[in-house]
Amino acid sequence: IPEFDSPDSVEGFQKQLEGKESILVLIALWEDKPAGYLVGYREEADSFYIWLSGVVKDFRRKGVLKELMNIVIEWARKNKFDHVTIKTRNSRRAMLAYLISNGFLIKGVEPRYSAEETRIWLELPLQH
Repeated sequence: IPEFDSPDSVEGFQKQLEGKESILVLIALWEDKPAGYLVGYREEADSFYIWLSGVVKDFRRKGVLKELMNIVIEWARKNKFDHVTIKTRNSRRAMLAYLISNGFLIKGVEPRYSAEETRIWLELPLQH
């Protein structure tokens, strides 16, 4: 995913997920080619946090992210989470627009050294 500064190593993934509960890893395939992914885990007793998600450029605007999100939201409902949270950067306008247009609410902002790098927390309440 070219927007990410550098791909994490296997060790980086393992460290981030160490001790986490309810880990979910989804990989989207398009005609047997990797098209996207989503990785998340329980952040609080009632919150599922989407830590990483992305879609390969060639597969964008084809419904890959929507399908990944639909799967994680349904999975979170079945597993009795009250909401799904995600953090994105102000510079990731397409992702921010997608999240807002699909029911996510802005929960908070983490200012950074530049407005583009500012992180925006969003939350999707789940009705059971």
